[in-house]
Amino acid sequence: MNVNTLIEQVYYRIGRYDAFNQETHHTEILNALNTVQRSINNELNLDELRVTTTLAAVDGTRSYNLASDFLKMDTIWSDGEYSHELRRIYPNEYKNYGSDIDTTEGTLYYYDIFDESSNVKQIYFIPIPGTTDTIPYQYYKKIADLTAGGGANILTTYYEDLFIEGASYFMYRDLIYRDQPEKIAFRKAEYKEQVEKVKRAQRKIEKINNVAPKRIIRSGLNNLYTTQFSGYTS
Repeated sequence: MNVNTLIEQVYYRIGRYDAFNQETHHTEILNALNTVQRSINNELNLDELRVTTTLAAVDGTRSYNLASDFLKMDTIWSDGEYSHELRRIYPNEYKNYGSDIDTTEGTLYYYDIFDESSNVKQIYFIPIPGTTDTIPYQYYKKIADLTAGGGANILTTYYEDLFIEGASYFMYRDLIYRDQPEKIAFRKAEYKEQVEKVKRAQRKIEKINNVAPKRIIRSGLNNLYTTQFSGYTS
C-alpha cells in the first residue's frame, strides 16, 4: 500500500475523512506512520528484513565496515573447518578477555559493533583475524522513512493493517483525543493486537527451516571451550 493510500485509510479510521481533501492532518499522519515503521524496524525481527551476506576478513585487520543498510546483527559465524557462531561482547566485558583484545591474532570468537561518524556501522573482531577468510553473517536492514507521495515498501506491502492501526493510535494519543484516555486505550489495544499478529506470523514452523551454526564459547578464565547448539530443527 503506497503512502497516500495509507494516509487516506488513517483518516477513515480516526473519523476525520472529511478533512482528507484539505490535507488537514497529512503531516501529522505521515509522522505517525513513520513512528510505526521505526518501531517495527527496531523492535521486531522480521524475516522480510533479514539479509544474508559476507565480509572479507584480512589477516591482521581488526575492524570492517558492515553493509550500508545494516541495523542489527542476527547471526555471524566463522566459515572455517570448524564453523561456529561468534558471540558479541561489550566494552564492560573486554577485561574478561584481556589476552585477546591487544595485538593477539587467531581464530575468531567474539565481536562488537560500533557506529562511525559516517553512519556506517563497523564490526570489531576479537581476537584479530589471523588468516584471510570469508565471514558469513545475517543482519536486519534499516528501512528509509516514508515520504509524502511515496510508493509501497516491503513493510507497507505486507503489514498495512499494522501501519493503519498504529498511526491511528498515535493520532489519538498525540493530537485528537489527548484528554480522553479511554479512547486512547482502545486504539492502543487495536494496535497491539496487530503487533501480536505479526509476531505470531513470524513464529510459524515453516519459517524455521535452517539449522543455526553451533556456538563455541571460549572462557576468558581458563581457556576451556563449550559448545552450544541452536534449538532450531530443520
